[in-house]
Amino acid sequence: MLQFSANLNTCSMFPGAGVHVGKWLGGNLSLWEHYGGLVAGGNMTEMLCAKIYYNGDTSISQEFYHLPTTTAAAKNSLDMCYRLLDYIYMAFDKSHTDGSTSMSMYLPKHTFYDFKILKEVRGKEASVRLYNISFSEIPVFVRGGVVLSLWVEVGLTKKEVRRRDFEVLVAPGSDGRASGSLNVDDRESIEVSASTVVEFNFLKGGKLDVVEGVVGTLV
Repeated sequence: MLQFSANLNTCSMFPGAGVHVGKWLGGNLSLWEHYGGLVAGGNMTEMLCAKIYYNGDTSISQEFYHLPTTTAAAKNSLDMCYRLLDYIYMAFDKSHTDGSTSMSMYLPKHTFYDFKILKEVRGKEASVRLYNISFSEIPVFVRGGVVLSLWVEVGLTKKEVRRRDFEVLVAPGSDGRASGSLNVDDRESIEVSASTVVEFNFLKGGKLDVVEGVVGTLV
């Protein structure tokens, strides 16, 4: 298990398992009154299953591919997850090394962009209520001022995805500038010997400067 880096979570635990895997705690307070009439005997409606996936050994078959809405929800969330895979990896690495934390979804007086359609949204230091959100969509906004590196398309496995190209999403801030970075290693080694680091700097006026370097020793 310790030969490769992995992200594993389980809800079936034994003493010491936390050294190697994450712990799922979502069912600790799953009381009947919390669910009301939405869930009966573990069988969920199609709409609820699209948002909160649960499948027990006494439930009806509720895998994503059984229902069109849950299938669409799974495709959308997995597509977004894999396209953001290396950005999320970099954010976790940065948080681990320097103690920084990730920003919550809040729209202050700033420029944001809808991740799916790239529409500009101006924050007004107020709560924003979104209406008519599809059960198969997850609203995500990109804060202006960042440059994101995304996979062009997803695949069935991580190995397949990494054969594809990157695309760069530039989200200028209110001042017309943006910056970001990409850190690429083999994504498997626990002790990484070397990685390629790319720095992006988008200047007001439309110029994108790209600086590439290698950290460590290539073997």
